[in-house]
Amino acid sequence: MKTILTTLLALILVGSLYAQQKTISGKIITAGNKPLAYANIALQNNVDGKIIKGTVSDSTGSFTLGYKNSGDYKIAVSSVGFENYVSQIIKIDSTVFDINLPNITLNTIAKTNETVTVTAKKRFIEIQADKTVINIEKNMAAVGNSAFELVKKAPGVTADKDENIKLKGGVASIYVDGKPFYLTGEQLTQYLKNLQADAISKIEIIGNPSSKYNAAGLNGIINIRLKKNKLFGTNGSVTLGTGYGKYPKVNSAFSVNHRNKNINIFSDGSIGYSESFNELTYNSII
Repeated sequence: MKTILTTLLALILVGSLYAQQKTISGKIITAGNKPLAYANIALQNNVDGKIIKGTVSDSTGSFTLGYKNSGDYKIAVSSVGFENYVSQIIKIDSTVFDINLPNITLNTIAKTNETVTVTAKKRFIEIQADKTVINIEKNMAAVGNSAFELVKKAPGVTADKDENIKLKGGVASIYVDGKPFYLTGEQLTQYLKNLQADAISKIEIIGNPSSKYNAAGLNGIINIRLKKNKLFGTNGSVTLGTGYGKYPKVNSAFSVNHRNKNINIFSDGSIGYSESFNELTYNSII
């Protein structure tokens, strides 16, 4: 009995070790040894170059990336005005959990007389008069992360031990597309964890809500703006089925959807015909 208990405890311990969150952390600095904030960091598979997870460095240049599987990876770093950086191969096996990389230095792009094409791009964080805007769309931070991970890393936002999102020390009011979101506590946390970051356009941090918001937002509002579906037009489907047993059976269904800039109309319906036949033989001996 003692041997069985010891074995079970060992298995539980091993399982907990494998379930432990594994992380890669580091710091991005410039050639002048100054921290580089909001640089894009990507964890790439060395075999096919696929991005496993992405993030951005914080105001101190620091970053942390989570990963689950063993393998060979590389860290790729980019920032506007600096040369791109790709690390040497990082080999990770089942015995490695936390990796702390040496400081990564990005060099500024040397000026040349060649023609340069400038492409406009939104900043990751914009400070506006009444709010702070985090632009998620087309940003490395959206890769492999959930809405919960993005929100809790936003400026001025924290998460307590129960994973409640807080702003200015109080529980923040969550809005989605400018409307109050009435889930709270664990339900809200699960929703944010299940909402993938690539479905979000931007996150607005409103520390001092104006009069257009209700009193529920006194501690501040976190407004999640989802990407808009711009696929307009009409589409639909029709299905028809038939069968034959003792009697014939027929079923059919249809659906149609029309969407334009202002409205979305959807309708569906179904109809069917079926008869059943049962034959029962019962013998009783008394």
